Amino acid sequence: MVGYFSFSTMVGYFDYSTTQSKFRPVPTTWFSKEKPALAEINPLINLPYIIDGSIIVTQSNACLKYLGRKLNLLGANEHDLTLIEQCIFQVWDLRNELIRVCYGPKEAYEGGAAAHFAKAVPGHYSKFEALLRRQGTTYLVTKSPTAADFALWEMLDHHELWAKAIGQPSPLAAFPLLQVLYSEFRSCPKLAVFFASPLATRPINAPHAHFK
Repeated sequence: MVGYFSFSTMVGYFDYSTTQSKFRPVPTTWFSKEKPALAEINPLINLPYIIDGSIIVTQSNACLKYLGRKLNLLGANEHDLTLIEQCIFQVWDLRNELIRVCYGPKEAYEGGAAAHFAKAVPGHYSKFEALLRRQGTTYLVTKSPTAADFALWEMLDHHELWAKAIGQPSPLAAFPLLQVLYSEFRSCPKLAVFFASPLATRPINAPHAHFK
């Protein structure tokens, strides 16, 4: 079972080849009722989390890597794995910058968003574009999606939606290889069920964020 926020997380990743898994956004009472019981088993418990038999995994990137191992989405060798891990944490750097703007002081939001798209986004995207050029593959590390691509695609999609909402041009416009990755991932047959489900249309951020 996978428990997650009522807003967007990497649930698309969780849905990949796991048709027998159970996914559920947790109720508002989770923190007061279910979390204490789970904390008896795993004191680190938070959202999202995975229950797989006797194993309880928490923290977004730990969940991502755990399912990567289970679904064989961490590459074919140590070189692949090392590069995948670096990409995941590069994506996390970008995510943290998004969080600072979307959840920061309201009076700083407009200027912060403009600066984010002008400086932060191109800085991160240029690294991924250069990696794709060097690898010569559609996806970051291999010819098919790995855990890193799920993490990256979510951030690319969030930024496309955010840019549209505030009247910014597509941040992908200057990055043709990232455009291909974004398009190919979205049309992946294994993810068709997810993209057709309500999971794909949940809010991006929590209700108190400036961009939802």
